[in-house]
Order: sequence, then C-alpha cells, then structure tokens
Amino acid sequence: MSRAPSITILLPVYNGAKHIAAAIESALAQSDQDFELLVGNDGSTDETRDIVLRFTDPRIRFIDSTMNRGQFGNLNHLLGHVRTDLIKFLCHDDILMPECVAAHRHFFAIHENAVVSMCQAEMFNESGVLGYWPIVSTPFVYESRQALQLFLYHGCAPGNLTAVCVRREALSRIDGFDVSYSIAGDYDAWVRACEAGGGLGDLQQCLIRERHHDGRVSFASGAGVCFVRENRRIRARLLPLMPLSIRRNAARFVYLRPNVLDTNQFLSYLRHGHPKHALELLRVMGSDLPLGLLLWLLTLNNRLYRPKPRYADMPAEAP
Repeated sequence: MSRAPSITILLPVYNGAKHIAAAIESALAQSDQDFELLVGNDGSTDETRDIVLRFTDPRIRFIDSTMNRGQFGNLNHLLGHVRTDLIKFLCHDDILMPECVAAHRHFFAIHENAVVSMCQAEMFNESGVLGYWPIVSTPFVYESRQALQLFLYHGCAPGNLTAVCVRREALSRIDGFDVSYSIAGDYDAWVRACEAGGGLGDLQQCLIRERHHDGRVSFASGAGVCFVRENRRIRARLLPLMPLSIRRNAARFVYLRPNVLDTNQFLSYLRHGHPKHALELLRVMGSDLPLGLLLWLLTLNNRLYRPKPRYADMPAEAP
C-alpha cells in the first residue's frame, strides 16, 4: 500500500483452526477495502498458523507468537502493532458482514465525541440462524455519564468483542486491556474508556455474525464463577460513578437484579451437581448471597418482580 490504511481489523486467535479461515475471508470481503488485517496468533497448538499463512493478501499482517498470553494479553500485544486511528475487532470464530467496516468508519467520522462504537449481531450455529439482537432505533451516542449508567444496568452493552470498534487513542489513554480479567476484560476496557471522557456509539445495524459453539469460553466449566466475580468487580467500580440523583436507586437495582442473577447461578450449580463451583461462588458473593437467596425467593428469580433502571439525562432511545 502506498499509504497507511484508515482502520485496522484486529483478529486475535488461539487454537482457532476450525473457524479462522472464515473469519479472515469475511474481513477481506469488506465493501470498504481501506483497512489492514492484523492477525495475532497466541501460541496456538493446532493448525492455526498454517491456515493463516495460506492467505497471501498484502493487507494481512501476521503477528506470530509461541507464547500464550491469554486473550487480553494477546490483544495488548497486538495493540502495539496498530498504525491506524480506528480498531475494529474480530473474534476468530465470528464473521463480519460486508458493510461492517464501512459503517463503523462512517459513524466515527460524523460522531467525533464517540470513542467506542457497537453494532448488532445475527447469532448462528452449524444448524443455521438462531436469532438477531434487537434493533430499536436509529444510530445515536451515549455521552460518557450516560454510557456508564448503561454499563451498570445492562452489563457489557456490546456483548461481543466482534461488535466493537474503538479509537486507538482511547485504548492508549487507559493503557489497553487489564490482563487480571479472564472473561470481562473488554467490558472493563469500555467502561474505563468512557469514564475517561468518551462516548459510546450504538449503530443500530446488524453488521456481524456471532457463532455459537461448544468451544466458546463462556461455555467452559466454571466460567460462570469467573463471570460473576469479574462483573461484580466492574459494578463495584461503576456504582460510585453514578450521578448522585440516582445512586441509591442504582444500588437497589444491583441487589434486585444482578445479585439475583448471580444467586441463580449459585443455585444452578447446586441443581446440576457442581458443588465445587457453588462453593467458589459462595466465596465470591460472601454476605450478598443470603440476601440474594431471599430476593430470589421473593421475586421468583425476577419473574414476579424485575426492577427498572432509573437513568439521569439519558437519550429517549435508552433501553
């Protein structure tokens, strides 16, 4: 290329031989061809390396490593090789729809206050399409304070790393991903990026295909414990950042919704004969578990009563 591209598609991979070719092909098939594809091998022990090397497109840069840094360590390693202002993520088992890069790049061009953008997804597996994330409005931006409220009430709003595009400057400002997280490092990064003063953009377009399969990290044994531990850690960071006018209501919401869901995970481990994981979750939740059990019973796991988020200064499109 005679000049630097405008956006990098960042594709971290570990033992992704089964799906990596489809992911790369979807990147190369973008309608907006002004990109660089940065593929980072995180010490794979399968045929991932050989499959990536079969692609000879000059837009592909392959960062090969025999060291396994973990997902967020690998992402940080790759960030050091990014030369563009925008970074579009692509998990090795997902697919980008042809207009994905163009839509995110256009969104950032007209929304200078956004530092993170997210899109909607089609969910699929080997049998076909499973469903779609809802599209309820037109594109808009949550300002920093609004985004933090969204993250508290709805968790990791983008849901999937592949749904996200981010300004490189925003990740540099927060020193990249926190490698102390195993599952929720992306959630934590988007929170810190918005806390630092940036907006969260919602494209309200279905631009990716999210593959569901048994090999996903979220399906691993004990992943629920890690999910609860890390999400509770992020919520503890978020609560003091809520506007004073809603902070008490936000704390009440956390007890009545996320804490009840965490309790349900504990009960699920007991029902399915995983006492070790249940004990680990007991340690994570501590004194919150007895109250969680009471609220779980009173609300029938939020079926009888589910609290509604209370926002301060949110756009009309807010969920």
